[in-house]
Amino acid sequence: WAVVLLYANLSGLSDSAAQQIRVVPSVSVLERYDSNVFFTPKSLLAPGTTADDLITTVTPQLNFMQSNSLVKTNLSVGAVVQKFVNNSALDNVGFNGSAGIDLAQAVNRVLPRMRGFRVFGTYQYTPSAPAFGAGGLGAGGGGFGTGGFGVAGPVDSGLLTQRIRTTMFNVGLSNSYSLSPTTDFQTNYTYSQLSFGGNLTPTSTTAGQPQTTVFDTQTHSISAGPTSKISAIDTLTVKYTFNQMSQGQFGDFA
Repeated sequence: WAVVLLYANLSGLSDSAAQQIRVVPSVSVLERYDSNVFFTPKSLLAPGTTADDLITTVTPQLNFMQSNSLVKTNLSVGAVVQKFVNNSALDNVGFNGSAGIDLAQAVNRVLPRMRGFRVFGTYQYTPSAPAFGAGGLGAGGGGFGTGGFGVAGPVDSGLLTQRIRTTMFNVGLSNSYSLSPTTDFQTNYTYSQLSFGGNLTPTSTTAGQPQTTVFDTQTHSISAGPTSKISAIDTLTVKYTFNQMSQGQFGDFA
């Protein structure tokens, strides 16, 4: 990793409004070998096709973090560039971004028992997710979001067996309200959407391969419940979780 840290403290502001801004650019380079980049039996590949390949993945990322006495915010944007030595038709560029706002201190001035209040969101577009178990798709900084871009995508989890253009995003809200000195009531809501485009693999490369069937998916997730500190080292949490998914012609199911 190559990381450069720039720190700025804006002077001339009152203590309550003083800004602290950090900009953290980074870039990573990953080299990996894949014995079959087409995710299909070699017997089905067109004659002369080279199945194995050396893939270079370059991930530039730019992270912005700002804080003052009332609000903390962060923003991360980046790209994922993949280059194939033997199969240049698979070269691709994807994009990702995440943002979060921590409003706990600002809300606490109006509602003194409010201990946490966060809004967050992430976005990722990839024409070609890595092969199974290949790892993450970027650094996806944050601190206020849920998860990151290192989480396995549809290909890594086995939901897809071919490269396909994929867009994923989610937005959410989480908060914590103090019911007593030892008990907080926590709630979380997240809306997620997963959608697909066309296959990246050139159709001339494979023969007799079935067309990928995918379904755009929208998900609503809600969790809520109390968390109590019952001793110096023990915490008791009771949580209700509800998930509702929608997939086009299949309708909603929970």
